[in-house]
Amino acid sequence: MRTDQFRGRRRKREDMKKADKKRKKKKKERGQGRHKYTFLFQNTLIVVYVVVVVVVVVVVVAVVELLVEAVEVAVVKAVVVHVVVLLLLLLLLLLI
Repeated sequence: MRTDQFRGRRRKREDMKKADKKRKKKKKERGQGRHKYTFLFQNTLIVVYVVVVVVVVVVVVAVVELLVEAVEVAVVKAVVVHVVVLLLLLLLLLLI
């Protein structure tokens, strides 16, 4: 009779250990899933930053070409104002 009691306790303890291991394993897997999502999000951010940098370089090159072609002061001022406004908008987008 007593040995059965002890055997039951031991089995209960072992079951609890197994359940604890399963719980830890599931928690670990969930954590890895979250990590994968943040890694994917970081990659997306890097791609977005690269695209923005390329666009800014293209705009600057186009503005320089326009400035070289433009002789009138009014045209130069208008182009400079537009470029400043565009750069400010890009900075706002990056900050958001």
